[in-house]
Amino acid sequence: MTSRIVLVAAFDQVARATATSALLFDLPDCLVIQHDLSPSGELNRRIWDTTGVLECDSVTLGHGCVSCATREDLVPTLIRILDQRTWTNVVVSLPLTAAPEAVTWQVIEAIQDGSLPAQLAAVLTVVDETTVVDDVFGDATLEDLGLTLSAHDERAAGEAVCAQMDFADVVATLGPPDEATRTALSHLLGDRPGCVIHELDADALMSRSHDFLSAQARVDPTGPHQHAAHDCNGVWTLVLSSDRPLHPGRLYEQVELIGAGRLRSRGRTWVPSRPEMVVAWDGAGGQLSIGDAGLWGDVLPHTRLVITGIDAADRGRVERAFHDILLTDWEMHNVTNWEGNDGLDLWLGAVDQE
Repeated sequence: MTSRIVLVAAFDQVARATATSALLFDLPDCLVIQHDLSPSGELNRRIWDTTGVLECDSVTLGHGCVSCATREDLVPTLIRILDQRTWTNVVVSLPLTAAPEAVTWQVIEAIQDGSLPAQLAAVLTVVDETTVVDDVFGDATLEDLGLTLSAHDERAAGEAVCAQMDFADVVATLGPPDEATRTALSHLLGDRPGCVIHELDADALMSRSHDFLSAQARVDPTGPHQHAAHDCNGVWTLVLSSDRPLHPGRLYEQVELIGAGRLRSRGRTWVPSRPEMVVAWDGAGGQLSIGDAGLWGDVLPHTRLVITGIDAADRGRVERAFHDILLTDWEMHNVTNWEGNDGLDLWLGAVDQE
């Protein structure tokens, strides 16, 4: 018999505990492995089943990174535990606010090389339906909420929540969400029907098979990000597309008009001063990241930004700013020399002048 594993990610302690307990008691022969950052700055590992706590130990943070230490400790722990006996089901409860992608890949690698005799069923993210909209669209940081995973963790709350939800196979809410929250989740999660649930079916969850490549594409800001939800209940999504580049000067001057505020934005774009570079666009929680995402290669440069908001006034502002920043007809036909400082080195790195 091969053990089946589910990874649980959460932003809220009550949400994580509720989901973990539900899985523990709904699944036969189930074990929970949970990592947490202690007040003293150590990483605690706790292992329990329905009879009680089996292990409780501390893990040294050799490099001050909770996520890294969790990755380095989890797989050896899984191998050791499953070598002692084969559990039918294993629930891996990640530290609060931790992004699941890197841990998931480490588990998959161990399964593929044969060192971990298990199957990865799913990645589950659990959210509090009463706060998730504010978590995603508000401007709180993890430091504001006391949820940082290191001294240098400068993530916005929205960035952390979106990384967990986007990567998950299933997103579960603690209680039934109201219509506005349900609409917001539908917009945020794209064309994944049935992804958001309230009542957790443990057997159905463990019968899944995690698709890492699909999950990885969902967290990639330059990925497809298909959008199927209808605008309603105050929630809207714009898909802004063009084969024209963004004017570097106007982008720098007007970036707050298109990227700041109560928005979730993802996509890819380009600037004429760096025509071979894919520019990644990723915003949540009042913060926006713009960076180098590699080369276009055989793909024609283009812009596609998917922007979701919850304030009606922001929609018009974003749409107007986007069209203002695009190169005009005159610029497309008459400006051919974009060499020199485009003002975007801080975001995209220095331009190679050779």
